[in-house]
Amino acid sequence: MFRSDSSICARRAVLAAARPPRAIALCMAAALLALLTAVAALPAAADDVDQPTKMVVLGFDGVDADLTAQWLDAGELPNLAKLRDQGTFSPLMPTIPSQTPVSWSTFSTGLNPGRHAIFDFLKRDPETYIPGFAAFEETKEPFLWGERTPLVLGLGLGVALRRVLVALLTLVRMRPGLAVAIATVLAIAGGAGSYVAAGQFLPVEQPSVIHAQQGDTFWELLGQAGKRAMVFRVPVTFPPQPFANGKLVSGLGTPDLSLRIGKPFYFTSELFFQPAAGGSFSVEVVELIDNRGVIPTEIRGPRNALFPDGPDYIKIPMTLTVADDHRSLTIEVSGSTVTLEPGEWSEWVSFKFPFNPVIARAMIRSIPSRRPFAVST
Repeated sequence: MFRSDSSICARRAVLAAARPPRAIALCMAAALLALLTAVAALPAAADDVDQPTKMVVLGFDGVDADLTAQWLDAGELPNLAKLRDQGTFSPLMPTIPSQTPVSWSTFSTGLNPGRHAIFDFLKRDPETYIPGFAAFEETKEPFLWGERTPLVLGLGLGVALRRVLVALLTLVRMRPGLAVAIATVLAIAGGAGSYVAAGQFLPVEQPSVIHAQQGDTFWELLGQAGKRAMVFRVPVTFPPQPFANGKLVSGLGTPDLSLRIGKPFYFTSELFFQPAAGGSFSVEVVELIDNRGVIPTEIRGPRNALFPDGPDYIKIPMTLTVADDHRSLTIEVSGSTVTLEPGEWSEWVSFKFPFNPVIARAMIRSIPSRRPFAVST
């Protein structure tokens, strides 16, 4: 699907192959601002309308529909032109406003913004006026039993420990009264220790998130109808909602480590480095202490939302080692070692934070011998 952020209508290309009428109706109702590229992987024969079919929808956010039509006619998009020639191509009305989260929410649900409740990238908190993501709401929920967790764990462990100790002491033929007394004292001590430890080391609340989009998506309706659906990186799908007969990997709107939408780290030995064209909003700049030899640094992970008395952010160490000839750089993090040359991307590497591991990639921008160098992840 090609979406335009102006008033230009998008267009749609759908193969004229047999497919379930319910799926067609759902897709037509949802795609108010889209060009759907549908591929019948198993086209049904004319005399066998019951043969299973597959449909693939490809979406390209922010692509101008009129320009796409020009490129199709000019032969610059041959594969998409084949799909158009085999199916149909017609204009569709955009959403108002024609923004990515609004349009994709309408595409997914078939509802207008007033019904799916996504009106913009951001929304404000009416109490604080602080902006936040419109697609989801951060919230908190009790961890285990919340404030009662230390008491519940302390009592539970104390009762269980007393029963076990009474049974063990009885087995060694200790007098029942003495066995009960000793077991009770030890159980009280164990329960009190559990109470103190739980209050000190276990959080009262844990962060959670609520999907703000309203309405049923067409893949949820397809799943309820017994149709299998696989959804990859469609915007406004975080947090991913489970649905019948399918799987979903969330797309645009999924926060990164810093709870922002795609803000990479940029490690540089250049002092007072400032991204060009005001890019400080979209790049996390980390200054390195040197541009040669072994350079210790760290990766700042998610906010510490579990323990108020702890550090603001969860961090893990990382070591950069510049080769003597300045032709390569070795990255060591979370037990993984990667050696790269300038302009080379690494494979996916696991960053093992204490609470939740993540994966990331790195690329070496440059490694000059006397000037600063930079690494982006």
